[in-house]
Amino acid sequence: MTARILQWGEEIEARPVERVAGATWRFDLPPGRWYVSKRKFQGADSGEGRLERAVVRPEGPAMAYLFSTRVPSDRGLDLDLLTDEVSKALAQRLPSYHLHEVAPLPGRGGTRVLHFTAKIDGDDFEALCAIYPNAPMLYWLMAGAHPRVFATVRDELQGLLESFRSDGN
Repeated sequence: MTARILQWGEEIEARPVERVAGATWRFDLPPGRWYVSKRKFQGADSGEGRLERAVVRPEGPAMAYLFSTRVPSDRGLDLDLLTDEVSKALAQRLPSYHLHEVAPLPGRGGTRVLHFTAKIDGDDFEALCAIYPNAPMLYWLMAGAHPRVFATVRDELQGLLESFRSDGN
């Protein structure tokens, strides 16, 4: 029912998707649960990155946002430094940002995952944010939910992060 209300309000696409993809990236979603968001996010394309795609899981609810940014060609990709920079950018943009931990993504040693809580649009939000370096691009996929439901959808959110691929990774 929630999905239908969002469709009528033109917040999400009409049909659920199992994969979202751009020219150089893609990630998979569990069937029948996730929808591409049609919502325009004010300030989403900023100096820190460009919003590539937003997807919503109405039942839960949960959401995921994929951002990208071009890394200057004269700059190396120090993953620890990039992780710190992404965390600082999130702290500047998200009220009440609190970083809980940083860990490697299982099976993907070149990817770091930040686990954090913050406020988004005035609502409490708990998320996992994976950082995927792939020069000259840097991608980060943030997937989360309200802290009350985060634990119940965490494995599904982790699966989104694990499924992400971009050219060369």
